[in-house]
Parts: sequence; C-alpha cells; structure tokens
Amino acid sequence: MSTILYKRLFEVRILHDYFLSKADLTSYYTLSENDKDEFLKSRISREQYNTGNYLEVVPSASTQTIFDNYRLRIATTPSGFIVGVKVKPQLNDIGEEKYLPTIALNGDLRLGFHLRIKDTGFNTYTNLKIRQPASARYYFSNTNADNVKDFPSLSLPTADFQSGKTYEPGELAFVGGNLQEALEETTSSDASAWRQVDGNGYANEQDRTLLPKLFPYTLSEETGVAEFTLKKQDSTVVKKVTFNTSGAIQTLYLDFRQSDIEDGHYLLEISTDSFTETVPVDLSDELYRRTDAGAMVIKTDVTDTDFRVLNNDGTLITKINADDTSVPHPLFEIRFKRRGTYWRYRSDTGGNLKATADTQPFLNEVGSDLITKDLRPLTYYPTFFANPPQPEVYLPNPKRDSVKKEEKNFFSDMYVSPIKGFIELE
Repeated sequence: MSTILYKRLFEVRILHDYFLSKADLTSYYTLSENDKDEFLKSRISREQYNTGNYLEVVPSASTQTIFDNYRLRIATTPSGFIVGVKVKPQLNDIGEEKYLPTIALNGDLRLGFHLRIKDTGFNTYTNLKIRQPASARYYFSNTNADNVKDFPSLSLPTADFQSGKTYEPGELAFVGGNLQEALEETTSSDASAWRQVDGNGYANEQDRTLLPKLFPYTLSEETGVAEFTLKKQDSTVVKKVTFNTSGAIQTLYLDFRQSDIEDGHYLLEISTDSFTETVPVDLSDELYRRTDAGAMVIKTDVTDTDFRVLNNDGTLITKINADDTSVPHPLFEIRFKRRGTYWRYRSDTGGNLKATADTQPFLNEVGSDLITKDLRPLTYYPTFFANPPQPEVYLPNPKRDSVKKEEKNFFSDMYVSPIKGFIELE
C-alpha cells in the first residue's frame, strides 16, 4: 500500500496584541524571540488566544480550485493557518531528503484568502485609521519586490511623516527616523504630538490598498478639477478619469471595470487644484469584501530568500539535512496592533469622581470624570496602572466597543461605582 504524504508548504501566524499583552501593558511584539514563543504557547495552552475568535481565514473561490487541482490542504491553528501539499520524498546526492509536490506548483500561482471579521469589535480595538478617502481594506502578500518588508511580517513598512497630512490618535508614522504614534489628531511633527512605539512590522495604512474595480473616493477638500490616473508599476497609463467638481466636498466613483484591467497591483495618481499624490492600490473584485478586514495573497513564484515558499528546483523549503537536522517550512506573520485611547471613568450615578493619592499619578480630574493622563492601549485582559513603589493598581478595562471620537482625541468610557482607595465619589 502506497503512503500518502503531506508536508507544510507555508504557515501564517495572525497576531493581535489586544489579546497578547501582559498585565503591565507590555506588548507581545516587544518581547525577545524566546519570550515571544513561550508567551504565545502559554496563552494558547490556557485557551487565552485563538485567532479564530476574531478573524476567519477563507480561501477565495479561485484558490479553492487551485487547492483541488494541486492537492493542497488548509488547516487552521490557534495562531493562524497552515497550507500543506501532497509530496514525494527525494533523496539527493548529498543525503538530503527533499520534498517535491506530486503535482508541480508551476508558474505564478496566487493563493488568495479572505480575512473575515468574526468579532464586531475588531475595527474598534485594532489600530486602524477610521477616516479614509476610499474604502480600502488590508492587503498582505509575500511579494517583496523592493526588499522593504521586515521578515516574517507580510506588511509594508509604515510611511514617513507627511507634512500637511492629518493623523488620527494612535496612527503610526516614522517621525525623525523613529516609529511613533500620534497622541492626538495632528498635522504637526512636533515631539509633543508623538511618542515612540517599540516593535516593528505592524499592519498599517500602507497595507490598506485592497479595493474593488468600482469604488468611491471622497475628496478631502473643495476643488475644481480632480483627475485620477491608474498606472502599472512601470508607469504605463492604464486609464485616466477626470471630474469637474464644484462647491462642497464630494464623493466620486472610480470605475475600472473593463476587460483589459486585470486583478493586480497598480499605482493611482490623484491630482486636484491643491495637491497631487500617488498611492498604491490592489484591485480585485474577487478578494475585496466590504465586511472583511482584508485579504492575503501568497504567490509561489516569489524568489526573495525570506519570503519564497518553493526552492528554485520546485521542492519545498522544508527538508531533512544529511545530519538529520531539519529545515522548517516558511512561517509568515500578520501583526495587528491594538488601538490606544484615553480611558475615561464616569460615575454610574452621575456624581463627581475624585482620584486618590494612589490614582492621581495616572488619572486627571476633568469635570466630574477621571481620565488617564496618557493614551492607553486597549486590552482584552486586565492590566494594572504602575505606581511604584505602591502596590499594583487594577481598574476596570474599557469594553471593546466603547471608543468614541471627541475633538482631537479618542476616548473609552467606563461607568463605575466608587472603588475604595482608588476612585472616590465627591
């Protein structure tokens, strides 16, 4: 009887530090590699982390056909998913056991996956920009043509600070050469408006490029003429659309639904009376879903050493060396970052709340409320407010859907009763 053998072609971990932070607010992403591994294993073993609680990975229709035709299989894990392929072992001249797919994965196979939102609070506790000129969704890929991605993250690097652009609280940018987040809505690069962020490879606005071929675009200001030019990577013009506008800010519909515009990566040049910018877009009616967080595409023809899923000879990356040590399969990551807000405690009876000696170091009295002095990351599990050398102070966490925008800041409201020693009622 012949043996059917499947091996891992690649694996993707989908991580979110809303669920992966320590009690002192330390993010998973700032830990050492060894500590990351132990911490994630601990959370999974205690059933405290499962990607499937907030996102579902679903192969696209065309990808499911590829799976069927090429003997591929997908299996979910608590931290993401694995794609396996049916293989034939091969022993080469130097004693390595390599694995060749039984049906060669020739050419440019594009494996597309929908990232369906299962938790209605995902868009609230995830650090993504709320106001967008277009309804773009995340697009993650193992392509790395410009060699700019930070392996194993599938995200593009965060952009440098852009003068004149309005940044939302918590939005990321490289300011002065450092990855930072805005402390309030701002157009300034002044140090007082930003604070440094540890870690790297986060999902960010550079990844929000996935759009259908017909989509709305909202102008940020009044203008007379707005021109949109869709280009290929080599700057070849694919289509140009011009609008004559007047008066109030308008939402315009861009239509690229023509037979010679294939799914893929393009550059969209936007030119008005007052500004010109070029943004990357990934057009796909099949992958785009308005209700999804986004999509992911893994290509088999990527040659970048870190991001490829096949060797040049068509065998899998994973193998057994002649000395019986093993080379693992490619493991990629998507790193979602938690949103930061100002936590605002309000009396559940309408009274005036007062901080105590233990809570004054991190809570401001503003009217009848108590508000954290700093933008504070949202977390699923309880965290404490450090106040050394006093004991750790635990206060209620905001609910995941409690975020609201007021003027230049995001707030998370919690209605509480007095907490002896920490929050008092006047």
